[in-house]
Parts: sequence; C-alpha cells; structure tokens
Amino acid sequence: MFIDIADAYRHETNRILAEIERQRLTSTAMRERIEIEEEDVRLRDIVEGWSADRLIAAKDHVQDTVSSFRGKSSDPSSWSRVFIGLLVAADAMLGEGEP
Repeated sequence: MFIDIADAYRHETNRILAEIERQRLTSTAMRERIEIEEEDVRLRDIVEGWSADRLIAAKDHVQDTVSSFRGKSSDPSSWSRVFIGLLVAADAMLGEGEP
C-alpha cells in the first residue's frame, strides 16, 4: 500500500512539474515572439526614415550579396523580417548607419 501511495505521489509530482515547464516554455515563446515583432517594427521605422539613395544602395548591396533577394519588390510592406534586417546590416556595412 505504501508503494502505491508513493508511486501515485511521484507520478502526480512529475505531472505537475511537466505542466509548469510547459507553461514556462509557452511563456518564453510568447515573450520572444513579442520581442521579434517589436524589433521588426523598430527596424522598419529606421528603414522608412532613409533617403531613396540610401535605401537603393542598401537594397542593391543585399541583392548583390544574397541572390535569393534579387528582384525583390520595392513595396516595403512586402519585405520579410530577414530582408529588413539585411537592409539595416548592409546600410551599416556601407557606412551609412550603425549596426
């Protein structure tokens, strides 16, 4: 009887610990998603403030460096987070901005 109680207690404790860990991971994922969205908005705001020449130079640099981004639309709303990040990095490499 004692073994059954101890076994049930151990199983319940492990179930609770697993649930706590699942909630922690979910919370971390949500927090990371929010941070990514905020960073995307921040970088898009930076890019929107650039002159046309600066944007063209950064875009050309990205397209020359990463062939999969060649022929990218000129509509900023269609650009992915990756492309926006690469534009900011290219701008920094070209000496226009800060990394």
